[in-house]
Formats: sequence, structure tokens, C-alpha cells
Amino acid sequence: MSLAGVLFLACGSDKTGDGRVSQRGESCQSSGDCEPGLVCVRNTCSVGSYSLTPTGKQCVLSSCHEPIDCCPTPPPSCPFLLQQCEGGITFDCQTYQTQCLCDGSRFTCESGKCAQACMPATAVTSDTCKLLGAGFSCVGGRCVECTQDAECPMVTNVARVCRENKCQIKCTKETDCDPFYDCDTATSTCFYVGCQTNLECIAKTGNPLAVCNATKCDVPCQSDPECLATISINPNTGVMGGLQVCIDAHCVDVGCDSDDQCRILNHILGGSKTTAECREVPAP
Repeated sequence: MSLAGVLFLACGSDKTGDGRVSQRGESCQSSGDCEPGLVCVRNTCSVGSYSLTPTGKQCVLSSCHEPIDCCPTPPPSCPFLLQQCEGGITFDCQTYQTQCLCDGSRFTCESGKCAQACMPATAVTSDTCKLLGAGFSCVGGRCVECTQDAECPMVTNVARVCRENKCQIKCTKETDCDPFYDCDTATSTCFYVGCQTNLECIAKTGNPLAVCNATKCDVPCQSDPECLATISINPNTGVMGGLQVCIDAHCVDVGCDSDDQCRILNHILGGSKTTAECREVPAP
């Protein structure tokens, strides 16, 4: 056999010599190299559709349903302390009262998040939120971090300002803010501006197909395998992303259909004070 013939055989198509197309998991250059029903995604034949439709629900981490759920877990010594108290030992009774009994009125439960309940200052009592720090105040029945800039101390020599009752970094330039935020020098606060380039969205989503469309990251698609799972939790809302599928040429989150699904994704076992629930996506 000539050298040219050897080179021709070595550089031939991924298809077999008998014309067989690639099966699922085998290599490809285009969807035409794959057997019917499969598509070529990242040079591998894969199913074109997962046959899943968005549920309109999302996984949300929840720490409480009512204020009493926010009470800390009592120490294991409580049964012994109770026994000693019933036996007439006054000191153990006092310890049991302070360590083992919880008054739910000390807490609030808002949107599945626990917060310290509070009482504002009166002529004879001080603001109960001051126990959390000098800048904390009781506003509307809950403790807020600040009400004015002066209540936000510097952190590692970085000045801060009070916005929406939270202390934020006092910015002077864009790099003082988180990605996708810019600095409003008039108020020294960061504000959301969204993406500017496709590469920013690729870095954010981990998907090389992502693009920046009108300051929002989007992943155009033709098949489900082009979309990736985004198993991550938004620390501000407790909402967790998940598997994405291709709907109307865009990758969208499938969502959830049961609390157990959300608990599995968050690795939550029975008996945990924190749980995960499948809830309707709120209207924008």
C-alpha cells in the first residue's frame, strides 16, 4: 500500500468504513455524522432533547416558617438540667430557663429567613438591636444595620455608606464594586449595569455559547445538550439554579417539581433546621 493510501485511511471520516454513523457518545464533526435522533454537541453525538419542560417553580432555601423555628437547637444537657431542676436544684432551673427554653417572639421569619426581633428605645429601655452592634437600630420591628452613613464604620480602611439600611462600600471607581456593577460617584454607591461583553457571560455561566444581549447574559441554543446545569445558590435570595434546556432557541432553567428534589440538590437530610422547598417563581 502506498504512503498516500495510508494517509488517506488515517485521516478519513469518523464514520466507519461501511458508512455507519456515530452512535451516542461517539465523536462527530456535525449532526449529520450522528445517527437519527442525535445531534453533534461539542464534537460528541448526544440526544437532542431531554423531553423536559420548565415547571415555573424554583428551589428556595428556607430556614423557617414561623418565628419559633428560628430558636437555636438546645444543648444535649437539657434533659439532665430539667431532671436536676425538678429535683429542687435552683441553679439548674435557672440554667434550664436560659439555655433550653426559647421565646419565639425574639425572632421574626420573613420569606424563609430568620431575623432578630426587636423593640425600639423607650424612656426607660434601650434599643434591643444595639446588642448586635452600635450601628444597629430597630426599624419596623426588625433590626437593621444602619439608618445613616455615620453608623457604618470603616472596614480595613475602606469607607462605607448606608443604603437601604445596609452598610455598603463607599465606591470611587468601578473596581470598588462587584462584577456587573458600576460606581455612582454622586452617591458613592454601586449600581447594577449588567454585562458588556460575551466573554463576561462565558465567565459567569461557564458556557462557551453564552452571549451578552442588552446587558443580560443569554445562551442561544438549538438543542438541550448545548445548555448546562447551573447548580448554584443566590446568597441574597436563597434561590438555586439547576438543569437548563433549550426553549425557543434560548437556554432556560427547568426548575423543580417537588421539595425532595430541592433537598437532594442541596444535600439536606432529615432533621436539619434548614430545608429547601419548591416554590412558584414570583411574577417579575
